[in-house]
Amino acid sequence: MTIEANAATLKNELHRLVVQTDDEEVLRQIKFVFEFLLHEDADSDWWTSLSDNEQLLVQKALLELDSGDRIPHEAVRFEINQMSV
Repeated sequence: MTIEANAATLKNELHRLVVQTDDEEVLRQIKFVFEFLLHEDADSDWWTSLSDNEQLLVQKALLELDSGDRIPHEAVRFEINQMSV
């Protein structure tokens, strides 16, 4: 398979996934990733591209980590698995 065929296959698969979802948050995040990767600038600061709410959530998470308030990865995976049951 050629590089062009791989790119075409990937584009088709991405298009299919985008069309199949109605989850606006997923679409917003995918858009953000595309824009970031396509316009990545060494001088740009990713922090300024976050919304105020996203910045607050990151700051809250960092404060929780600093205070020792951590959730083990296994516990998070267990909770996620329980949500999908």
